[in-house]
Amino acid sequence: MELPPAPSDPPAPSDPLAPSDPIAPSDPLAPSDPLAYLLDQWDHATFLVVDVETTGWSPETNGITEIAAVCLSNGRREEVLQCLVNPGIPIPPFITRLTGISDDLVAHAPPLDRVLPALREQAKGKTLVGHNIQFDLSFINAGLLRASLPPLNAPCVDTLALARKLVRHEVESCRLGVLAHQLHLAHQPTHRAMADVHATVDLLATLVTRARQNIILR
Repeated sequence: MELPPAPSDPPAPSDPLAPSDPIAPSDPLAPSDPLAYLLDQWDHATFLVVDVETTGWSPETNGITEIAAVCLSNGRREEVLQCLVNPGIPIPPFITRLTGISDDLVAHAPPLDRVLPALREQAKGKTLVGHNIQFDLSFINAGLLRASLPPLNAPCVDTLALARKLVRHEVESCRLGVLAHQLHLAHQPTHRAMADVHATVDLLATLVTRARQNIILR
């Protein structure tokens, strides 16, 4: 998810209004060389691409309003999870304007602790992928902790970091919307979880193609 900057706070890592691409937080579960790992795993591993929409920036004080995941294997994608979530707190008006998700829309949606077991099951044996994946994982793992469940500990690949490495010189920024537009991806992000997941899958495949082309041209 990409959010505008919090009032009087520094821009969020994937903030669409940030003046430049900030450095994403480090991921203790990321491979030491994510690009080499991705190229090695691409043709035979299974990836789970995830995205969450939230009420704000902090997993301690905000909640998830929507979660989606797509399973990607051998170039084939399957939607395995798409669910509105009742965050248990009011959704700020600016989030509703950004995402279209309102208090009324999630009033009868399940709470997060009823959704997370399905995500945990889908994540088994897979590599997790997201655009600024640590933002998504911080909310997912905070929810798991509150539900007395262990955190996700799968290997993670961050398309934000890979985009900075492979295509930063071609685009205005590495925000997902900018990348989708300027790299002519098939899906455009809309600040809704499933649309953003499909854009991230497109981006992942494009980055693998670019990386392989770079290897051939060396």
